Amino acid sequence: MKILYHHRVAAKDGQCVHIDEIIAAFRHLGHQVYVVAPAATSKSEFGSSANWLGFIRRKLPLFVGEFLELGYSVLDFMKLRKAIKQFQPDVIYERENLFLPSGIWAKKLYRLPLILEVNSPLTVERHQYTGLSLVALARRIEHYCWREADHCLPVTALLAQYLLDAGVSDERITVMPNGINPEQFFADENLLDHAELAEQQSQPITNLCGERLPEPASIDSLDAQPFVAAPAGTPMSDPAPDFEPLTNESLVIKQSTTDSLASDQIPACQTKAENKAEVEAVTIGFVGFCREWHQLDSILELIASHHNQATQFILIGDGPVLESLKRQAETLGIADRVMFTGIVARDDIPHWLAKIDIALQPAVTPWCSPLKLIEYLATGKAIIAPNTDNIRELLVHNENALLFNSQQQVLAHIDTLLSEPKLRRQLQQNAAKTITIKALTWRQNAECIIDKFDSLLTAKHPRSVTSPHQG
Repeated sequence: MKILYHHRVAAKDGQCVHIDEIIAAFRHLGHQVYVVAPAATSKSEFGSSANWLGFIRRKLPLFVGEFLELGYSVLDFMKLRKAIKQFQPDVIYERENLFLPSGIWAKKLYRLPLILEVNSPLTVERHQYTGLSLVALARRIEHYCWREADHCLPVTALLAQYLLDAGVSDERITVMPNGINPEQFFADENLLDHAELAEQQSQPITNLCGERLPEPASIDSLDAQPFVAAPAGTPMSDPAPDFEPLTNESLVIKQSTTDSLASDQIPACQTKAENKAEVEAVTIGFVGFCREWHQLDSILELIASHHNQATQFILIGDGPVLESLKRQAETLGIADRVMFTGIVARDDIPHWLAKIDIALQPAVTPWCSPLKLIEYLATGKAIIAPNTDNIRELLVHNENALLFNSQQQVLAHIDTLLSEPKLRRQLQQNAAKTITIKALTWRQNAECIIDKFDSLLTAKHPRSVTSPHQG
């Protein structure tokens, strides 16, 4: 199959991880991929920002930058027309962006099936975090793209509710979380016994395209079924930095009530180990952009005061509180047990994750599928994460993670995992198994997408799975 991959991501950040991995998976499956994207993307290094629109938005009034974005769609449409005539694709795969209807225009003109990957409700996200002037126009274009795409792939069930509310029918929605490349991210083989490893390896890696709607509080295998809306709401973005928990009433959407874990249902963690006879070195890790509200200073205080003096802390990333944390580690006398890596290359992330036993997932937007959370699962970490609906689509409290409702619970959970090695190992083992159970790999995502394209092509041209090229 010949796939035209379309996006408008210029910065080399977490968004590009998703883009590069899906493209690589398509090609690994034997398909041809032609990419239409900003030229700056291919010239940037990971962690850099070549987003000229972002620069303009910071320097000019919001509405000016937004009109320029819309104007870019006209130029982009011309690029798409040229690419379609030269490459003669069978289908279009697009990563959605705001003020970018050009992919839908091309789909309509050339009658090509288009699948739209949706990573956040972009109008809501930008209005809340970076500012948006032409809100009504942005929402209208976004909903137009959702409704006109042949199929949409939101990364969480909560995000899917936005599409349903915009008028997208449930049969045109498949929830598809982010994934991992198991050749890069995998658990220590000592984490699982040989029987468990053999069982996992014997399981066929099947395409779970019809099974992508996750149950909020279960890691059981999913039965094939069409997307079903959750009962009455929260509206997402691994690409975006970590955010404070949202409280803006305008962002409240349908809260899932199925098997949800209320705040009073999370048991208070014990602070004393049942067996302290053996003290082992345990490493706590944080990956990302550290900010004040993550309260990593409290974690350093806990490490300094905890009876397990072999505890270490690694902060993989950067952020405005980094220097103050370094000074605090010196003051507490634990500088030799704390490491700050700064920004590391994407290919080096698995190396650093291998050093971590307990992984901290900070609060994120309520509609996202955090990429680093799935990497924690794949590498078998004891995860501490927010007790929110989107997180519970992948995690179950006391099964493959400990969930928190407050910073106090974060500290209590860390204390518990430091004190109870048996619980820590159990969570690590179950985390690693989640990747297989939930089918959280880029290859399986790509297989699902190809199946959707085959169905779309067959429906339009029953005698052939290849669409006619039109110029």
